[in-house]
Amino acid sequence: MSAGPPICVPKGERDNYLQWQEGFAPQVVMELNSKSTKGRDTGEKFDLYQELGVEEYYLFDSRKKPVENRFRAYRRQGGEFIRVIGEAVYSPRLGLELVPVDFRLRLRCPR
Repeated sequence: MSAGPPICVPKGERDNYLQWQEGFAPQVVMELNSKSTKGRDTGEKFDLYQELGVEEYYLFDSRKKPVENRFRAYRRQGGEFIRVIGEAVYSPRLGLELVPVDFRLRLRCPR
């Protein structure tokens, strides 16, 4: 799937991305979750972002203990998110690879 042209949001500092002020949903969402937020990130927020038309959804759990499914990546295909499997996942929108390394998520230029 090739990504369409990017939607450009004016530069500036934001504490939060407020869709009703920006005028459209973000194209990429990256959640750094924890034990307390994981259920919401994989349930309520997953459904909301899918409904809003977010193109890429990434979840990473940085807790310093063994965690099942530490890194999950989803890409929109048709009207729903499809899980992307791999050690490193390429983000068409960001033009970067997302690579979990220990308890950190690294963003790497694929070139």
